[in-house]
Amino acid sequence: MFRKIVWLGLPILLFFIFIYLLAQGLTRTPNQMPTALLDKPLPEFSLNDLFDAQVFYDKSVLLNEVILINVFASWCPPCAAEHGLIMELAKQGFHFYGLNYQDERLDALTWLNVRGNPYEKVFYDKLGGVGIDWGVIAVPETFLIDAQGIVRYRYIGELTSSIWNKEFLPRIQHLKTGVVHAP
Repeated sequence: MFRKIVWLGLPILLFFIFIYLLAQGLTRTPNQMPTALLDKPLPEFSLNDLFDAQVFYDKSVLLNEVILINVFASWCPPCAAEHGLIMELAKQGFHFYGLNYQDERLDALTWLNVRGNPYEKVFYDKLGGVGIDWGVIAVPETFLIDAQGIVRYRYIGELTSSIWNKEFLPRIQHLKTGVVHAP
């Protein structure tokens, strides 16, 4: 009798566990996935410039000012959708650096030539190794880095005005002034 109850009850229990796990996954917001880098220094890297393969950058170029690193690729439709906003924000004085991720150099250069280049520097990560070190899981992603090279925020997905005003702007203002401003 006990075996019969176990054999009947076990599938039902497993079914409910499966439903619970599925519900947990469906309620997560992919844009808010945690990063192991939050409040830690961005890992060391060495990448060449997208425009000049003879120029190499390392982590030292990220120091002394609050910057945003936008991970993009020419093959990424959401990257194209957010590009106009990034252009506008760069014109307002926000410091954007680009990480061109798993892209062909010529495609990326053409893409920026057609759409405009909002980036002060563009790191070329053809094989995606640096992106993997940084925890990039999808493009676009945008990292907020403080003047000491510490990751203060990461957003996965297309940057919109709403996300900018709600998530990035208050954090940037806090990093620059130490005062939290309401969006």
